[in-house]
Amino acid sequence: MRARLQNVVDSDFAKITYTEAVALLQKEIAEGRVTFSSYPNWGDDLGSEHERYITEQVGGWAVVAVVIFLPVFLSFGCKLNFEVVHK
Repeated sequence: MRARLQNVVDSDFAKITYTEAVALLQKEIAEGRVTFSSYPNWGDDLGSEHERYITEQVGGWAVVAVVIFLPVFLSFGCKLNFEVVHK
């Protein structure tokens, strides 16, 4: 456990957009690399199994920030980016 925490402290944060994350998950399913209990549709919230897989694949178990979420998923402290939402 201590080594995993040290890995977080010592590493850069990986970053992936919500759209890229969903596309990655769908591609991995289509290529038979992984199965999930729920299919990751664009517009749905990511489940813990999806988040765990993204962390493993993108961040190598380091912290991964999924950015540019849909407005429905933003918490009260997040800033809405209208340029991205209305493209």
